[in-house]
Amino acid sequence: MSEALKINTKLHHNAYVTRDMEAVRNFYENIIGFPLVATWAEQTDLFGKVRTYMHCFFEMGNGECLAFFQFADEDDAAEFGPELPPSGFRHLAMKVDQATQDGIRDRLAS
Repeated sequence: MSEALKINTKLHHNAYVTRDMEAVRNFYENIIGFPLVATWAEQTDLFGKVRTYMHCFFEMGNGECLAFFQFADEDDAAEFGPELPPSGFRHLAMKVDQATQDGIRDRLAS
């Protein structure tokens, strides 16, 4: 058996598509506590079509982020997501202390 490959890395970002960036921003900033650290609009050729979208990054800590795209054109939004069949296998898991978990629970309840 060979020695396991060791790499020095951390997550830069994980990206999702949304149709409601304001709701995403409210949830991640005001409920979870991840600040919006970068946002911009782009217009670029993706898969043979010029598409316009907003790209937002929410800091999770240690320079790691959650990123979200919102497309200006409804057809682009339909093509790239976010509709996927419900699944318990698709999730984001974070480890937090009890006080953080309690604070998130309380903000969700209010």
